[in-house]
Amino acid sequence: MLLNATINAVAKMNLINLLDRLSLSYHFENEIEDQLEQIFYVHANFDSCDYDLHTTSLQFQIFRQHGYRMPCGVFNKFKDNNGKFKETLKIDINGMLSLYEATHLSIHGEDILDEALEFTTSHLRSWEAAQEENSALVRNGRQALRIPLHKDDTYDVTQSKNSRFSWMLQKGILCSDQRWEICAITQLLDYMKLLYAVILDFFEELDKELCKEGQSFRVFYIKEALKESVSGYFIEAKWCKEGYVPTFTEYMDVGYATSGYYYVIVGSFLGMGEIADKNAFEWLCRKPKLVRASETLARIIDDIASHKFEQERGHVASTVECFMKQYGLIEEEASNKLREMISSAWKDVNEEWLKAPIFSRHLPSRGICLQGL
Repeated sequence: MLLNATINAVAKMNLINLLDRLSLSYHFENEIEDQLEQIFYVHANFDSCDYDLHTTSLQFQIFRQHGYRMPCGVFNKFKDNNGKFKETLKIDINGMLSLYEATHLSIHGEDILDEALEFTTSHLRSWEAAQEENSALVRNGRQALRIPLHKDDTYDVTQSKNSRFSWMLQKGILCSDQRWEICAITQLLDYMKLLYAVILDFFEELDKELCKEGQSFRVFYIKEALKESVSGYFIEAKWCKEGYVPTFTEYMDVGYATSGYYYVIVGSFLGMGEIADKNAFEWLCRKPKLVRASETLARIIDDIASHKFEQERGHVASTVECFMKQYGLIEEEASNKLREMISSAWKDVNEEWLKAPIFSRHLPSRGICLQGL
């Protein structure tokens, strides 16, 4: 159907959206990209397209998600003479939901999408509160307000830092001086020796498998990523033991690593095949803005959600407490400022995504779209 010349652009975009939603688009990557490129450049003047709110918003979403810089000016036609979004739009719930989703693909400087987010959020919440039935549309609305689709492909790597496995891994690797040698096992306590041996066996098997493919160089990068993470865990454990509350700046220098994002994404590159060559891993090592913004999201979002529970059980101070300390704010003020940082980081991710190298285009589908607030 994608290649059928008799099918119009709107039908093809709807099909691409369906494949994306069902996580089946990877089966048709080449066909989808060919069709999107054709549609995008044929409709280069999007302002002339007489599409309704839902169709315009859906096209915006799909093009942005696939790396095309579709202009946000396409939404100007939905404003009145006073420069406000038309009040008549609020009865088009499907269109409002699609516009709401589209706003989460905004980049810095796109004021119209910030206005659209405020407009749709306000009306959708009012509409949701007035609904009594449990229809699919109502459920979709509630889900979108909780976590937009763009941020719904989540992972929870940050929970790993709370697990006993991570604590044992931290001590096992760091106590052995990060040498990745079996002789270092003598330095460990008995309960850690088995874990350390398993870790060494895993990486040895990984090296053998990748060597068969001529890709053994990848093992170095995953080892370095793991060592970076557990080194951060060690610093956090030291802070916790000493009762030390670092400044926000100090904490984030460590928190990027303990978010777990970098280790997970390097690990995901191991199975990407030829597209993830040495240049791809070197790109990750340089911690480009796309990666750093994603680490910021992983760290701050998890801390806002879990800091009260973690403080009750005597965990290391989170970004919330550290932000309060550095800037002299109360908890609510600190949380609001951190949410502003989250919004800015999402825009960084969206913007970098539009100009990222081709191999990094696989990042969102492998976990870059984090837990939204």
